[in-house]
Amino acid sequence: MRRQHYPGRSKEKISRPWCHAGLKAACACIATLTTFSLQAETLPGGWQLRSTDILWQAIPQFTPPDTAYLVRNTVSPTSWGLLSKGPTGKPRALYTIPNGTALPGGWVMGDDKPLVAGDFNGDARGDILISSHWGIGILTEGAPHGLKTIALEQFGKHLNGTQFGNALTWNLGLHDTHRVADFNKDGKSDLLVQSGWGIGVLTMAPDKTLTATQMAAF
Repeated sequence: MRRQHYPGRSKEKISRPWCHAGLKAACACIATLTTFSLQAETLPGGWQLRSTDILWQAIPQFTPPDTAYLVRNTVSPTSWGLLSKGPTGKPRALYTIPNGTALPGGWVMGDDKPLVAGDFNGDARGDILISSHWGIGILTEGAPHGLKTIALEQFGKHLNGTQFGNALTWNLGLHDTHRVADFNKDGKSDLLVQSGWGIGVLTMAPDKTLTATQMAAF
């Protein structure tokens, strides 16, 4: 099977802010991202579309070859949904994940902010980087809730690594910005992070931790 590469943020564009104008804007975003049209209804799989739904992030190759779309319902009880195209090309709900759900691996779904999608573990399937007030996590498809945690790092942690034999330490921060590319050409997505100090490149190690592989001060 041909490996799916993620040279950067998905080519599928999501307007900013992420469809906060309501259902029509969210439908317009999904229509832009896909070839199907979406109308207010209960989707196969049980997701109830609402005027306050927010489309956050496209995840290419989430269930190969299909893209999944991470959607947030902000009406109590709040929840997250993963939508995709069904066999007929019409939208369907893959999973519904209530707020407060503890995912395998440690991440607890809450008032989170999805950041970027990529293939961080090199399995040719889409993953998503997500953040909260606590730290960041990398999630991928997994039972029983639809997502599982494959990496988990707390803000303030020193992420160590080496570059040309020299020790590196990136201090993971709440206000870091993140971009995705395969910097070392190993077929896995790496994170380009930027802080007030400078930039760094983080990659997932075999033990599922993030390590610094490049750093440069401004």
